Amino acid sequence: MKKYILITGISFLMFSCGSSSPYSAPATSNAASGAPAGPTGPTSPNNGWNNFNFSANISGGSSASFQAVSIDKVNKTITVSLPLPFDATLAGIIMSAPLPNVSGATIAFGQLTDGTPVLTVTLPLGSIAKGVTGLPTTTLPDGSPLPGMPANSEPSTQVQVGKGKIPVYVYIGHMSIGLFVNTPFNPTIATHFGLTDNNANSVGAIYSIPYIAPAKTGGFFLNVNVPSQYTQLILNNL
Repeated sequence: MKKYILITGISFLMFSCGSSSPYSAPATSNAASGAPAGPTGPTSPNNGWNNFNFSANISGGSSASFQAVSIDKVNKTITVSLPLPFDATLAGIIMSAPLPNVSGATIAFGQLTDGTPVLTVTLPLGSIAKGVTGLPTTTLPDGSPLPGMPANSEPSTQVQVGKGKIPVYVYIGHMSIGLFVNTPFNPTIATHFGLTDNNANSVGAIYSIPYIAPAKTGGFFLNVNVPSQYTQLILNNL
């Protein structure tokens, strides 16, 4: 019990720079339409691939400036990473493993130099540009809509990872990704802080989701909305 009290305190510090509401996404230029924010103007598929450079960093909290999203143009993948306020012994360190039900996708727990566990999911770019099939369309485990994503529910897959068998849910929408970690402790504080891309646009956020009693389905949720004007560029270069 003492361990979880300490961890909850760490999660409060990690998210203390965010908003007080977990379900109101940071303002974006396309918020009214539900479309992801991003650079304005057309992108040419023919001459833009070599200059295509989408990434996003956490904009607040103790993990400010951490790179949470990156794209590998050689392997045609997108990687999202979520630093977690866990005791590292709960997460354990595992090598990259296949993500169930998503061909070519992987999931892993890693560790920063300061010992902070990091959950990393890598997906083929085609999975967000073309969509995925055969997965159930779901909300957060507590039934709440997916915060910050274009739809209230998206195709998802679930896996348990780490020594503590921590449930992880990966949601894959059109040009959007959600990553939810069901924590073994209650984050208690409902808050969020944003993700900012390399063009200074708001492209997502990290949210803390408190437990709703008596269920223990709270945790941390990361969403990223890749600017939709990159869709054709990606499809033409897969």
